[in-house]
Amino acid sequence: MNDQNLESVMSLIMILFTFYIFYAYYNIISNLLYAIGQIKYILFQSFIVNTFFNILYFILYLKGLYEVTLLNITLRFVIAILISTVIIYIIYFAKIRKIIELEKHNI
Repeated sequence: MNDQNLESVMSLIMILFTFYIFYAYYNIISNLLYAIGQIKYILFQSFIVNTFFNILYFILYLKGLYEVTLLNITLRFVIAILISTVIIYIIYFAKIRKIIELEKHNI
């Protein structure tokens, strides 16, 4: 491995490291939704990201506006993680708020 490869690998590691923390939090909330039987929300989040985000990049690629490089793929992956995390947290907190309201009315 030469110095140029080492530098590119280290820069990718530095980019990805922070966003894997977001991915860990995404996994926690997604597993909580799975545990309470709310798989439809995980499907919804996946559908949103795959439909609107990934198809957008595919269209940009077909039109020649998106160049496939290792850095661009990494950044696309990172942005997808961020979008997924934001969506799943919105869904989770909305679901928790609904559960709390239902419990208040039942007591």
